[in-house]
Amino acid sequence: MTPDRILDFAAELAEEAGRLAQALRKDAPADFVSAKGEMDFVTAADRTVESLIRQRIAAAFPGETVLGEEEGGAASELFWVVDPIDGTTNYLKGLPDWGVSIARVEGGKITHGVTACPDLALLAQAVRGGGAFLGGVPMAAVLDHPVAIVQLGYSTRTDLARHLDQLKWIMSQGADYRRSGAACIGLLNVAAGRSDAYYERHLNLWDAAAGLLLVSEAGGTCMHDDLLRFAREGSEVLALGASAWVDRVDWTAFRAGDDRT
Repeated sequence: MTPDRILDFAAELAEEAGRLAQALRKDAPADFVSAKGEMDFVTAADRTVESLIRQRIAAAFPGETVLGEEEGGAASELFWVVDPIDGTTNYLKGLPDWGVSIARVEGGKITHGVTACPDLALLAQAVRGGGAFLGGVPMAAVLDHPVAIVQLGYSTRTDLARHLDQLKWIMSQGADYRRSGAACIGLLNVAAGRSDAYYERHLNLWDAAAGLLLVSEAGGTCMHDDLLRFAREGSEVLALGASAWVDRVDWTAFRAGDDRT
């Protein structure tokens, strides 16, 4: 893995942020969590961890802006994208599928991406044109297992009936289904060759930026809106690994919401 100053910084920061999140959860006060909306929670740790990340970026890269889940921000020619805790419900419940995601965008392209999953002791990182790595080992989004697995994200921002139709369609195609509850985990699993695909009707850029680079640098394919629009409005996201099953599927029909059952 070729050294990269920005990637090394992001990786160290994501791991530091993950340790902080774990410590804050351990000593959580009674008012640690509050609801932002239906099935949407925020903790004191989300805010504290994002604040730490912003402080570190400001000190290391003065003048570079940050778009984060908790404190907002705006896209620009060069900006960082931060999700302090993706998978907050899992984090709260003590389930391991959550992570800290940090990405850097320049000229409308994701150039660096890191996902740290503290409870799983995993660190995934990618640099544009330089490959994707998990624990320092190259990742490849290639699957040859006879059973396909699709991870399908869901939030209350999208239509439940359509989501259920997609579940039925996936199973009708001979595939199995998983929902991790964290986009960063779903995308990491595609990049690592553990899942054939990840789909979510609407994601915010901070949910996906690091994971999208992991998938593309591991040899997968990602479909979403251009990054500036993604940053403003969110986007549909489809990430595909390389497998015979993926090649057989009519993903255009799947995304369009045609009658699949």
